[in-house]
Amino acid sequence: MKSSCFIEKNGVPYIRIGDEELPLAAYITYFEERNDYERFAELGFKIYSVTVSTSARPINTSSGFMPYISGIFDKRNEPDFSAVDSSVRKILELCPDGYIFPRLYLTMPVWWCEEHPGECENTNDGLRECLYSEAFRHDCGEMLKKIIAHINRQDYADRILGYQISGGNTQEWFHINRTTGSFTDAALPYFNKYLTENGYNLKPLSKMPSELIVDGELRGEYSLAYADFANDSVAETVNYFCRIAKEMTEYHQVVGAFYGYALEVVNPLEGTHALSKLLDSPYIDFFSSPNSYVNSRALGIDWGDMMPVDSIKLHGKVCFLECDIRTCNSLSPGESRVGADPRNYYTNAVWRGPSTKELSAMAMRKCYARQITHRHGFWWFDMFGKWYEGAELYQEAKKSLALLENSAERALDFPTELAVFVDERAYKYQKINSAESKAVYNIRTSLGASGVSYHIYLIEDFDRVIRLENSYKAFIFATTESTNNINSAINYCRKNDISYIKLTDEKYSFTADEWRSFARESGVHLYTMSGEDVIYVGAGLFALHAKEGGKKSVKLPRAVKVKELFSSTDFELTDQISFEASEFETKIFELIE
Repeated sequence: MKSSCFIEKNGVPYIRIGDEELPLAAYITYFEERNDYERFAELGFKIYSVTVSTSARPINTSSGFMPYISGIFDKRNEPDFSAVDSSVRKILELCPDGYIFPRLYLTMPVWWCEEHPGECENTNDGLRECLYSEAFRHDCGEMLKKIIAHINRQDYADRILGYQISGGNTQEWFHINRTTGSFTDAALPYFNKYLTENGYNLKPLSKMPSELIVDGELRGEYSLAYADFANDSVAETVNYFCRIAKEMTEYHQVVGAFYGYALEVVNPLEGTHALSKLLDSPYIDFFSSPNSYVNSRALGIDWGDMMPVDSIKLHGKVCFLECDIRTCNSLSPGESRVGADPRNYYTNAVWRGPSTKELSAMAMRKCYARQITHRHGFWWFDMFGKWYEGAELYQEAKKSLALLENSAERALDFPTELAVFVDERAYKYQKINSAESKAVYNIRTSLGASGVSYHIYLIEDFDRVIRLENSYKAFIFATTESTNNINSAINYCRKNDISYIKLTDEKYSFTADEWRSFARESGVHLYTMSGEDVIYVGAGLFALHAKEGGKKSVKLPRAVKVKELFSSTDFELTDQISFEASEFETKIFELIE
């Protein structure tokens, strides 16, 4: 087993594996029979993932979709590790110098659920484990230990760089019942224990309340407390399994998980709103999420972050983003593997990519421009296989790797002058899935089209941010609720004469022009003065994704040397960039002093 750890070069995340240092760019597919390992190895990729499961169960309870042919513990007392071994060796045959971080899906087999009905809930796919169950944690933890122990004994152990721990609905640590937070009788002892241990002035319950949600709202002290429990218990489960993975690797390899979607998931019962509990965990090195699914991943808009990524980085963790970018090649699972989509669930627009190779290439470029300028690692998730096939798309994947690797040599950065704060605990006070609750969801789109560069944090980090950062000229508090943390931050702004906007019930939606006006009045730099083009800036790069075709004018904060990438142009010393862009085209410029 080789040691691995994250390092930074000019703020850009790299991974050190033994004596090698690699840019954090990877490739993964669900359907190995449609893999593109060999081609991505030829493109220069050295990091891969395989997705394996403790049990062959669907990854969500809506579609019945299950990417696994088999699960390791499907048979009681007869673990079968052949799927892990064959998946890893398949990659290493094609890329002998590659490294792999397995995505381990921790879900219980049918036999366990039948033996532990009181730790489970009924779903469309039969009994499934509840994420707050201590029996689930313990028994699945023992399974996790066996998996890593097996891998540590194999001849390929030195090619494993760490683990991504996944579980729950869609593998992203949502409750199996996302709507109610697995509000079942199984929760009773765990909820009562939570109330007692966390100082709630509420008596233990003899049975679960008959209703949790009334007219779309969490009403009453028990319902609000259950929302806290629903989130904290999942965070505790994630931390529990990550601790086991760290211990099994003797703290020598990186471990991470999907979690913390406070900018995309607004239902307070799904379990993802306790990121603040995990940011300082010694067992978690990286957090992951996909690009935003807002408006079905349409071109011409920003696909913002699902997580408050700047809080994650502020706490010394790495953002390792999943780029499951649809292309003109993208087929649904049912079209890619017979029987993979038994309920014809994967048929809506979000599963289809742009109609042409050219637009698909621009979608990929927009995606990696965002990740690299924001100093994230990323992996191309070729979900059902062959999504990135073809010269144009392979070329974009190759460019993404080269650009990420070279970004460590570019130290130029302009100050970011606007910060957005979100309160992940505020959702429980709002009507579930209301327009008000989705305000932060929509803000990312309008703010992304305003020509302003911004950072986004959890409100718990406000004091830390103002202590460590002195470049911010304005703040946005992206909730209509007036929580204690929000009120404290607003009081600071008032005392120090700092511009801010807090959303209200009367005004929670803003246009790009309104954000531009706020930025201008606050002295925040505007890179573009009109239109709704998407801009990204950072790590010595500036990128623009065109909402509409035409001439574009960009104003930089100061004069630097500018050169358009992927073109024959030379560097020019300027603080103005003018160029033509076609509709949905993505242009990237290198900036140096």
